[in-house]
Amino acid sequence: MPKSINRGRAGIRLLLADDLVLMREGLKLLLASQRDFTVVAEAVDCREAVIMAAEHRPDVILVNVRHPHLPTSEDVQALSLKGEIGVVFYSLYKNEFPLVRSVELAAGGFLEVNSSTADMFEAIRAAASGRRYIPASLQRKAEFPDQNN
Repeated sequence: MPKSINRGRAGIRLLLADDLVLMREGLKLLLASQRDFTVVAEAVDCREAVIMAAEHRPDVILVNVRHPHLPTSEDVQALSLKGEIGVVFYSLYKNEFPLVRSVELAAGGFLEVNSSTADMFEAIRAAASGRRYIPASLQRKAEFPDQNN
């Protein structure tokens, strides 16, 4: 888990990783509504995201868990550059949590399809500050202790 992500920069720099162009474009519009968020790069999968992360050094990577190359715990470590970057996974499907349960443990958070934009903003800010964000509904499913603090 990242210790000090933002490195004293103003705002939170984001990398989006999703194979769906429409999702990336929609996310960019939502994220632009927050003054402290800047999308600095985009990738179509985890492999490209690893390259883009090394090049652009974002504070947080927002990753669709379902794309041609499903993330592994090794991908999370590579994406986070060994804990320097927060990683937040999201899913467009319900009941996706078992797929990423082991991966999530190394990530900064996870959002379900029914998460609100407020949840997404909170997850991003938590990951940027080195905290893990797991919605209350998932904490109950996975029997996690409260990790949003």
